[in-house]
Amino acid sequence: DVNVEQTFKARVLTIDYGGQILFLFGLGLLVLALTWAGSSYAWNSVQILAPLIIGVALLAAFLVWEYLMLPGNFLSRRSPTRKAMLPFKLLIARNVSILMYISFLTGMAMYAVFYFVDLYFALVHGKDSGESGLNLLYYLPGLAAGSYLAMFICNVWPMQTFGILFFGVLIEPLGLTLVALALDRGGMPFIIVTLVLTGVGSGVRFMPGTL
Repeated sequence: DVNVEQTFKARVLTIDYGGQILFLFGLGLLVLALTWAGSSYAWNSVQILAPLIIGVALLAAFLVWEYLMLPGNFLSRRSPTRKAMLPFKLLIARNVSILMYISFLTGMAMYAVFYFVDLYFALVHGKDSGESGLNLLYYLPGLAAGSYLAMFICNVWPMQTFGILFFGVLIEPLGLTLVALALDRGGMPFIIVTLVLTGVGSGVRFMPGTL
């Protein structure tokens, strides 16, 4: 380990600027491409392919950068006081990789609910933004129920995290599938039930994932 002076300048020099720039721009371009694709532009258009390809390339460069930041590697030797944004060893650790995958799925589920379901109510039912957002509140009871269930299982019985995480991995995709089916059929009671179920699948992952 390298000792770092506790001055503002010394602490600033520990920040992994290269890793942060590669990650933010790469992920930002990837999200932009996936958001535009199929709605604003065709999948095979240059407006989608360019940010998609560049975003993937930047994220690949981010992984290479973080690998070179490992102790003893090129970037680590060039800047011994700089700390990696995301230590590469975490990326290849089994438990951490599984948790990152689970967190990624949870984020995708929440994005799908808050973005696409809101668009459904606005475009199909002709509701304004306030009414469309209000219908998303049905997601919250499931989120609360899932969170409290996770608290009980992690703190009272059986005081483990694997079971509830696995339960969430099963319930959340099931809920999202049923949400898509409910939106296709247009039945409001069915939509409400599926939103609650998806909320449960998301809620049970928050605390166990952190633990």
